[in-house]
Amino acid sequence: MNASKQTPTSPKSTSASLDVLIVGGGMVGCAAALLLAEQGKRVMVLERFEPKSIDAASPMGLRVSALNLASEQLLAEVGCWSDIAAVRVCPYRRLAVWEDQLEPVEFRASDIEQSHLGHIVENELVQMLLWQRCQQHPLVDCRLIQAVESLSQSDEWATLTVDGQLYQAQLILACDGGLSRVRQLAGIGVEGWQYQQHALVVGIDTQTESQDITWQQMSATGPKAFLPLAQGKGSLVWYHQADKVARLKQLPTAQLKSELLQAFPAVLGDFTIEQVASFPLTRQHAQTYSKGRVVLVGDSAHLINPLAGQGVNLGFRDVRALAAVMADNQDWASSETLKRYQQQRKRDNLTMMSAMDAIYATFSNDLPPLKLARQLGLSLVNKLPIAKRLATEYACGLK
Repeated sequence: MNASKQTPTSPKSTSASLDVLIVGGGMVGCAAALLLAEQGKRVMVLERFEPKSIDAASPMGLRVSALNLASEQLLAEVGCWSDIAAVRVCPYRRLAVWEDQLEPVEFRASDIEQSHLGHIVENELVQMLLWQRCQQHPLVDCRLIQAVESLSQSDEWATLTVDGQLYQAQLILACDGGLSRVRQLAGIGVEGWQYQQHALVVGIDTQTESQDITWQQMSATGPKAFLPLAQGKGSLVWYHQADKVARLKQLPTAQLKSELLQAFPAVLGDFTIEQVASFPLTRQHAQTYSKGRVVLVGDSAHLINPLAGQGVNLGFRDVRALAAVMADNQDWASSETLKRYQQQRKRDNLTMMSAMDAIYATFSNDLPPLKLARQLGLSLVNKLPIAKRLATEYACGLK
């Protein structure tokens, strides 16, 4: 590993040859760096924390993503998917959704002539391997930093002050998450809210072979979901009121397991609890995706209800769209180019966010007419193969 790419550098200004400066070396930021470097652009990635080293023997991480087919293809294009799959991933071929004791609506890979719908993968594993790939790329410079301090822009450059050092680039990508410092410095506002519920996440050992189905049981108090992981592991997600989640999180392991077995459907079976965490549910959308020579990508632009597991998939779609419009334009950092990116991505992201809000609101209400309507809706989807196919293709990133 190149030491100059792991440690904070001594103060100096970057040269004018730097094309793109990416703040945030997570999954989305590193994927963007690799795609843009393949276009011949000189890229620098700034990240606060060096990714953890993970191998097949490491404890399973709690933060996982359901990567869809489009995300897998992007990761393959930047040379990372085979590395990820070689460590540990869990394919899922079916997705089931149901309410109470009604018949599940099941979406299958075979319905769209695919071998699988996606893979459940640890976020830290994906980030580690993307970061390593960035370090190996001759046009990508990776640097660890402490604090982003200020931002200034001119007609030709954007300049970021980080740890007392000036970084100058034609374009700055804010890939630094929902609390983006770069977005704040650029003066881009956001709209959004905190949902009333939090999510309890429980890492488990299912004591069985890895399953190929992920499922969600909907209820007025909040969805309960199961995500299969490699090595017979799994992740349970229980959406509930914040005080309820806080109480559950503090329970002794045996008592928590008892409550989980009582609340989750019997299809879950027996398990051993390994880890427990929780997080609030937030919806947030930037008022604009760019300002001057700063462009927002991934969570800095949008935070979505995790109900459908689409967060990082939307981020990768942002990366794909931005790289495409930049490749198609000689003046790739111009306001017109960035406007094209926003036109492509803001509507798509808003559509997905609104759909998740509608589903969340519909299933959070136990009024008899609304309950009947949603049950009829689920039943109708089950009986309309074309509707099920279109929904599956969209979720997989194929539409």
